[in-house]
Amino acid sequence: MNVRMVSIAAWTLLLGLLTAGGLLGSYLVTQADSKARAEAHPPPLDFEVEWERLGGVLDTAIAQPHADVWTGQYQAGFAFEGTTFRLVPASGFALELRSCMGPLVRSFGTSQQSAHRIDLHALAEQHEFSDVTPDSLYTVEWGERHYLIAPGQLASFARAINFGVEPRCSADGEFLLKQGDEARAAEGAPLLPDSARGYIRTTPLHVHSTRVELVENTAERGPVVPLPERVLRYRITLSSGRRDGISEGLELQDIADVVYRDHWQAMRVIEVSETESVALYTDSIAESFRSSAPEDLERNPVVLIDHPNRGEMIGPLVGAVYTTGSSMLDMTAQRCPIEPALKPAQSGLRNCE
Repeated sequence: MNVRMVSIAAWTLLLGLLTAGGLLGSYLVTQADSKARAEAHPPPLDFEVEWERLGGVLDTAIAQPHADVWTGQYQAGFAFEGTTFRLVPASGFALELRSCMGPLVRSFGTSQQSAHRIDLHALAEQHEFSDVTPDSLYTVEWGERHYLIAPGQLASFARAINFGVEPRCSADGEFLLKQGDEARAAEGAPLLPDSARGYIRTTPLHVHSTRVELVENTAERGPVVPLPERVLRYRITLSSGRRDGISEGLELQDIADVVYRDHWQAMRVIEVSETESVALYTDSIAESFRSSAPEDLERNPVVLIDHPNRGEMIGPLVGAVYTTGSSMLDMTAQRCPIEPALKPAQSGLRNCE
């Protein structure tokens, strides 16, 4: 082989290497771009598969004898609707809201624990609504009990204490309580955030309304079950202010209601001056009370709900008296006797009939 042939062969080989290198480089760039796109737009999760997988992981961690004190299953709800919340603070959570007809809401995601709070990040939600998973939950210890309270529930939780609903003696209740803790003692006062501790009253505070304004009368969809309802909101000026112990966020209810009412039947203070305050009260009339048949809802859309003048007929009145209620935290530690019918293993949702 002469020099010229060797030179041609060498150039051919070099050209082949350069071409191959270019193709390889292009291939690597393409692969990197594909990976970046996949990470930016991951394929949709198979909800049922992930729900079962994460549920198994959570259940295994919850069953460990030396699990973190906040690891566990929490329950809230009443006869026909209930919430189950499984939590492993360092790993994740699974939330399920069920009615007697089946699941209404399911969500799962990651969680991270900080001082007195669990931050939640939902990865997937299965529902017909929006914003069903709270961004965070406060961890509230009360003696041997463990509650998870959403920021918007703190005032209602304090009012439930003031009216003797908490500490409760069964799994039924408005606030998430660790399974089995309904049988444990609640000693002293619950460890609430500083901003909410003033909501708990050792003596009742009674105030009366000096002005009532109907500020909103609209028709909209319900926040949980998407049926039409008429919503009426009132600004109620109260006779007491900061000097009397009123603080923003405090909840009150009609003094005639000697028992605790759910949060939608209470008023919440939104403005406070030294001598008076303003509370917001919301009333609603659900279309489902007239007719919930699908064909009727189609014929009567939300804007045609009747009772538009209910606010003027039976709304809050000037001179009505409202109260904070008062807690009984100075009593000896409460330990609830658990009857067999109230044991967690036997509790459950009733039939819809």
